[in-house]
Amino acid sequence: MNGDLEVVRVETQDDGTNLIVTIELRNKSQRTLHVYAEPRNIQYDPATKRLTIYLTDRQTKEMMGSIFRRPRLRAVDANGTTVLTLKLPRELTRLAQTAEKQPAPQFEKLAIHEAESVEVHVAWSDRPFYTDPRPKQTKRTPLEELVAWEKGVGVGTGGPRK
Repeated sequence: MNGDLEVVRVETQDDGTNLIVTIELRNKSQRTLHVYAEPRNIQYDPATKRLTIYLTDRQTKEMMGSIFRRPRLRAVDANGTTVLTLKLPRELTRLAQTAEKQPAPQFEKLAIHEAESVEVHVAWSDRPFYTDPRPKQTKRTPLEELVAWEKGVGVGTGGPRK
């Protein structure tokens, strides 16, 4: 069943303000599929100019005291296609990876608009997501429920629009 969602096309376009990522998805099944419609994690390697966008929570770690927000989902009709358009900032800011101790956290800017290759991971299921209302002996966290909901992850690669 992991092959029901196909990532047909991944393109980026730098409009000078944002990095626009276009992801075309094809549902190869006889049922409507439900997919993540927003990024949950973005990673960029400046050395290789590779941008990886996760529209899945499989790699997400819950932090103590954090607020967990459920993702927006989008339906892809049976045997149909849909296009997701992500509007990302041209630069991301992250904590700098430094070997020496610093008196305060150091930050670095990542120019993701310079990416030459883009890989996307799109989580999907054949049913809409809803929180299970039944009482349980061991209650799952919202993150655990989302990961359990996923039937698969479609992966695709691309790059700047030519």
